[in-house]
Amino acid sequence: MSSDLLCTYLKVSAYFEPIPVHVDFVCSSDGWKKHAMIYDQEQKKWVIQFDYYPRGKHQCKFCIDGYLWKCLDNLPKAYDSSGNENNEIEV
Repeated sequence: MSSDLLCTYLKVSAYFEPIPVHVDFVCSSDGWKKHAMIYDQEQKKWVIQFDYYPRGKHQCKFCIDGYLWKCLDNLPKAYDSSGNENNEIEV
């Protein structure tokens, strides 16, 4: 089976007020590693894109300025085995 069938393009954008200094996208798909987002001045949103992201349901969160963990209200929510609230995305 081709690895292209197991992966797809993913783009995530998020708006936070006030505008943070740094935002990381963190997801269960890769063991909760932090991925730095880039602030798009035109859209006034934080964005990140992945060319090859694993398909399936994943839980994710946003780490603001290295210490504040946030979920987005416009994405579905789920709870992990420790009871933490996360966003759930389906890729």
